[in-house]
Amino acid sequence: MLGGVSLGRLYPGVPALENGLLVAVTEVASPEDIEALATALEEVLA
Repeated sequence: MLGGVSLGRLYPGVPALENGLLVAVTEVASPEDIEALATALEEVLA
């Protein structure tokens, strides 16, 4: 998984993307890995 590419940096001046985060996964990331990332993000952003 590659996480942490700020959409706000890629698209400055676009308010809708200001706090966006680009996350990429491949077929080697298991569903459990993706769920763990989603859970961690939910905890951090709550």
